[in-house]
Amino acid sequence: KQHGYKSLVVDMALNEVIPAAPIYGITVSSPDVSIVIDILKQLKSLHPDAHFVAGGPHAIVMPDDLLQRGFDQVVASEGERAILDIMRGNRDKIITREPVDNLDSVPFPDREHNIASKYKWMMNGLLTANYTSSRGCPYSCAFCCKTVNFGTKARFRSAQNVINEITELKENYGYQAVMDYADEVLLDLKRDTAIFKACAALGIPYRILTRANLLTEEAIHVLQDTGCYELFIGVESGSERILRNI
Repeated sequence: KQHGYKSLVVDMALNEVIPAAPIYGITVSSPDVSIVIDILKQLKSLHPDAHFVAGGPHAIVMPDDLLQRGFDQVVASEGERAILDIMRGNRDKIITREPVDNLDSVPFPDREHNIASKYKWMMNGLLTANYTSSRGCPYSCAFCCKTVNFGTKARFRSAQNVINEITELKENYGYQAVMDYADEVLLDLKRDTAIFKACAALGIPYRILTRANLLTEEAIHVLQDTGCYELFIGVESGSERILRNI
């Protein structure tokens, strides 16, 4: 949209009608492949001249599989730079682009025309929105697919950039609470403290995801003092031996 292209997100779970378009992009996770291929076949029968692009976890891990199943093009990386090149005419069968280092350069989600606005998600009775303050995770859990987890290098949005989005969520859209979907909140406690203090000043309670080893006494006090409503920790096993192995 920033570069002058029109886009529309259609949520089939809401029985929305898929309009005619020159390019269709479908996100694919591995458990959903068969459903996605059914959707692809239906769309191709209706719009045989359109260009069909796959993205998402399965596209990153197994791009050739989706080409063989009927997609014209597969994005096997983060999507922002790739989709812009596709709109400009790139038709490489498999397209990959370097990750975005400066996450502040990525615009906020276009929530006025986003499917998120059609859902009502509540936290303790408050209308809640989500955002993501970083990408990537430096840890190496065996059960995690790093290729779809934005890589092993943590990349952070600046505190002010995140604060601007949270402020917009409250003032422009009426959200009353937020959740950060970053993989490892508290990796940069100084930055996160600034964000949490801004939430407190705005009267916005929040949820986060984190790891147990990042919950220092200092971090816990910050969370308590700034209105953290809930935090999620992956407790993978009660056995220290299994934890070390994975």
